[in-house]
Amino acid sequence: MKQRAYVEQIMGLPVSIHVRGPEPDSAGVRRRVELVFADLRHADAVFSPYRDDSELARWQRQEPVTDPGFPVVLALCDEARARTEGWFDPRELPDPRTGAPRFDPSGLVKGWAVQEASQHLEAVFTI
Repeated sequence: MKQRAYVEQIMGLPVSIHVRGPEPDSAGVRRRVELVFADLRHADAVFSPYRDDSELARWQRQEPVTDPGFPVVLALCDEARARTEGWFDPRELPDPRTGAPRFDPSGLVKGWAVQEASQHLEAVFTI
């Protein structure tokens, strides 16, 4: 069985997709993998606490945000805080640059973004 690993640096981490099958390098597989990586780059652009041009940074400046995933992530953060009885609470995490408290949902966003982006692979792969 042939295999191929696709790797990109996204959200400050190496992200890899490992494909096994008869044609792991086919144009269809490559296109689906690129869609996954594009979705993850988009999530980083929207939710990065390190980018001044992110939707998260705009929201923190009380500017309008337009990405449809933003309210979804806010709701998931609230749900996670409630389910963990406050053990997961992205509302008051220290900014590593300044130490000041800030809202940083990146711990949740990484998992959410992977789950959302993985839908591109369902049409190609069966588990």
